[in-house]
Amino acid sequence: MGSCVSKLSTVLIVHNDYESGTPSGENDAVAREVKLLAAEGIEVIVHCPSSDDLLTESLSDKARAAANAIWSRRSASKVAELISAHGCQVAVFHNVGPMLSAAAVRSAHSRVPIVLTLHNYRLSCLNGQHFRAGQDCRACEDGGVAWSGIRHGCYRGSRPQSAVFALHSVLVRRELSDADAVVAVSPAIRDAALAKGVDPSRCHYLPNSVPIDYASGRVADSERFALVMGRLDSAKGVLRLVEDWAEVDRGERLVVAGEGPDGDAIADFAERSPRIEFVGRVDHTVAVDLIRRSSLLIIPSLWAEGFPTVAVEAMACGRALLVSDRVAVARHLAAVGAATFTVPGELATTGHRLLREPGMLTNAGEASRREYQRTHSEEAFVARRIELYSALL
Repeated sequence: MGSCVSKLSTVLIVHNDYESGTPSGENDAVAREVKLLAAEGIEVIVHCPSSDDLLTESLSDKARAAANAIWSRRSASKVAELISAHGCQVAVFHNVGPMLSAAAVRSAHSRVPIVLTLHNYRLSCLNGQHFRAGQDCRACEDGGVAWSGIRHGCYRGSRPQSAVFALHSVLVRRELSDADAVVAVSPAIRDAALAKGVDPSRCHYLPNSVPIDYASGRVADSERFALVMGRLDSAKGVLRLVEDWAEVDRGERLVVAGEGPDGDAIADFAERSPRIEFVGRVDHTVAVDLIRRSSLLIIPSLWAEGFPTVAVEAMACGRALLVSDRVAVARHLAAVGAATFTVPGELATTGHRLLREPGMLTNAGEASRREYQRTHSEEAFVARRIELYSALL
């Protein structure tokens, strides 16, 4: 690209990578930021320890990891070393748990301006979703220690791990209030940060992007099927959609891609219903091909999901969206003409209807593509971040 002119020359990106066995839009977003900043001639120093390193540890190592999640002197020293060695001007943090902790944030902030990037509701909810037992849950939203989340084992289904992460979150929230800038990837996540007392002048909504190779032809060139893609768990609502789709069965196809706890149940439905196809987890190339071939992408989430990466991918391809009204950006996408939204129980019926209205799908797909170009293109993504980071110098 090389199109942005700024005084920014060196940035430190810090992120605790999620486990590689689980698809992570957040990992992808961080990797994309690194790539795009580097393409603008900025030196990007990366510190991204992976949670994979915790999977094979002994019991004593796990105890040490729990202590580090609360306050990691090693991470603090590593961040200080990188800033000093490379002359980093700004430190940008994404996920900081469980291997980094607030210690790394404070260490960086004593040396350079810091940016904290929020991809979910983790600082006000231990599972990051405000969703428990199939229902919206705001029990820990008021701040302090997340006692309800500890009692229910909301972090990884474990009370001990939830207790550790609750204290981790308290300490990170203190750094959040002092950060030079806070970036939220959706309006709803920004609202949650403001509710935590973050100064509005320092809290910025900067949406994620996806590569331009998602760009596709007209909706009229697509095949007539709906697509749902992502992690297959209860909060994502995919199993409920599949059940409803099979029951409605008005002859339209639904393709499901992804993996997760509900995968086996979805596969069983697909075997019994000729209108439902389950393809499992797919790589990037196949994912792009599926989105391009589809004529409607469905996001059936049952929780207040911020701005799903797959929605941006569909917008880049110029595909219409059908979104659960639980999704935080549902009304925004409908307002720009890119989506239809409805309650989760009506998604299957609405999906069958929309697939029989090609004119509506074409119009929504064109609006979807325009919104991608306006706010989610790689050019917009990197320009806004460079502008923000440069303003902190």
